[in-house]
Amino acid sequence: LADTYVLCLGAESPVLARKIGLGLPIYPVKGYSMTIPIVDQALAPKLPVIDEHNLVAITPMDDRIRVTATAEFAGYDRSH
Repeated sequence: LADTYVLCLGAESPVLARKIGLGLPIYPVKGYSMTIPIVDQALAPKLPVIDEHNLVAITPMDDRIRVTATAEFAGYDRSH
């Protein structure tokens, strides 16, 4: 047996870890996002921006911007 293990199952990690008596504070969350190309770098944000009032985050990613909004703790429901 090894001293260290890596478990890479995302939100499914706690399901497997529970079988060996390990509790992991990982919860599946559904959210909405879109990634759009940056047309003019001079106008693009240089740092991430979070609008807490409207629950929106804007993150620059090289030549794109990712906009994310809302999060639902939906359990393991995989429906849209």
